[in-house]
Amino acid sequence: MSHALHYAGAVYEGIRVYGGRAFELDRHVSRLVASAEHLGFGLPLDGRRICLEIESYLAVLDVSDCYLRIIAWRGEALGLGGEGAPVHLAFAAAVWPAPFATRDGIDLSWSQWRRPAPDTVPVLAKCSTVYTIGTLAAQEARQAGADDALFTTHDGRLADVTGANVFLVFGSTLVTPIADTFLGGITRRTILNGAESLSLRTEERHVRPSEVFEADEAFVCGTAYEVVPVRSVDGRVLPKTDIGRTVQQWYLETVHGR
Repeated sequence: MSHALHYAGAVYEGIRVYGGRAFELDRHVSRLVASAEHLGFGLPLDGRRICLEIESYLAVLDVSDCYLRIIAWRGEALGLGGEGAPVHLAFAAAVWPAPFATRDGIDLSWSQWRRPAPDTVPVLAKCSTVYTIGTLAAQEARQAGADDALFTTHDGRLADVTGANVFLVFGSTLVTPIADTFLGGITRRTILNGAESLSLRTEERHVRPSEVFEADEAFVCGTAYEVVPVRSVDGRVLPKTDIGRTVQQWYLETVHGR
């Protein structure tokens, strides 16, 4: 009888833990709280208490590197609006290395699904509702022999992949689409904030899908993926530079505190 099971009333976060330390824990928990607010419910603990509970949990684990999932959901209620439903909060860790860490790049395919308009679903919340699209697109991509699916927006602009953001490299400039119809990830923000230290410029702007093939390189980034170059899109091989690998190495050094 869980409201979340019937009506997708759940929000979540995925956090990587490096050396026993949850990377950007405060930001992730703050986004969890904001996502719940987007869906119209509060959490049983405030953000500070959630962080403390997670830190206590990590302190007793016998692994130093892992993936942590936090989820909050509306519980037992039959009404569609979920009024009066208790809100549950849980977290758990799993040993889950970055899935493409040993690969020289990933292969993408364009999805038939599009990111919806921001007035149709809460696109800025990390919620189960929105990730249904990603589930369908990921299944579609893997059936086509690709690793992941590349989205366009409802109005035809470049968006992201199912669970990661996209950067295009033009010379020494990193270009990423404006996150107005999809989630602008914490890894994406980390790269935007740190690019200057690599002598790279950044642009957040609307991007035409054709620019994927005009760029010097493309890479995707996210908590689960970390940073991974894109090898091909729909079987068309993309050019490569050293910048994707440079950003990848810088990111790994950053999350490990180096």
